[in-house]
Amino acid sequence: MKTSKAKQVLKWSLPLGLALLLAACGSGSNDKRDGATPSGSSSPIASASSGPSGSPSQSADPGANAGFEMFTDDASGVEIQYPQDWALSHDVPGAIITFMTALEDGDKFRDNVSISMQDLGGEEMDLAQYVEVTEEQLQGIITDFTLLSEEQFATDDGLDIQVIKYTGKQGDFSLTWQQLLSIKNGKAYVLTYLAEDDAFDKYVETVGQMVETLVIY
Repeated sequence: MKTSKAKQVLKWSLPLGLALLLAACGSGSNDKRDGATPSGSSSPIASASSGPSGSPSQSADPGANAGFEMFTDDASGVEIQYPQDWALSHDVPGAIITFMTALEDGDKFRDNVSISMQDLGGEEMDLAQYVEVTEEQLQGIITDFTLLSEEQFATDDGLDIQVIKYTGKQGDFSLTWQQLLSIKNGKAYVLTYLAEDDAFDKYVETVGQMVETLVIY
């Protein structure tokens, strides 16, 4: 994801797909951390080499940014770095992994970054069509759904990326989503940053750092 265009757009980070990730509210989530196993050095999205299939792993990779650890899931072909003090959850429906911020005094919602993958089952669908269907479904799922912005660009490796940002309500929460969507090898990948409206800017820079390390292989 190391293109000048990506850096302009990804000063945050958000994802979600056809399986909507309205998750990680409150402090009741079952946070988990897997055993550490070494993983390769990070590289831009869509440019890593494939490794053997296996379960997700977390590691203190020497190539990780200071204060970050590496998460790798060979089964879905995803690798990303995340802040060491964020909690990991494998319990969010539809998500490969969810990275959650710490709850602060008075908080009832945990801002989070989730990654999801959807096998398109051989269906001929390009990114524009996938985004169109996703936005149509969002309107029927999110109360007061409002699309704020959308933009498409390509990485240096030729992978098309769509970025969408929108607001809406979930229960008593007024939320902002920002998502990065892409299709590779017949699978749709969505990275979603989800936060309360007044807290959205707090982790924008951190999420941007995470996105810079995202690899789809």
